[in-house]
Amino acid sequence: MFRVEFFVDDRKLADALRSLMHISHGAPSVQPVVNAVPTGNGLAAISGGGQMERFFLELKKIKGREVKPGEVKTMMKAAGLNPTSSGYFVKNAIKAGLLSRSGKGNAVGYKVL
Repeated sequence: MFRVEFFVDDRKLADALRSLMHISHGAPSVQPVVNAVPTGNGLAAISGGGQMERFFLELKKIKGREVKPGEVKTMMKAAGLNPTSSGYFVKNAIKAGLLSRSGKGNAVGYKVL
């Protein structure tokens, strides 16, 4: 028996899992890979990989727009981060000058600078 590990593009994941189910013992485990892009020889990191750096990269994708706290949590999931720590990341992004707070109470939002 062997354990096989490989990377699959999002669009080909279903086909790969169907093929493996017919020949493997047990269900394959699937883990999303963040902070990586495919290259000719495998994968390359987009950034240094730190949590704050990955969050800042997600913010740069939507520069000039206002986001609500719920959207920040969605962005954190996309970056592979825990959405429950969004307050900490927003506070640090404000200190770094990437976000500015607008509104009060339920109408709070963050402008991406």
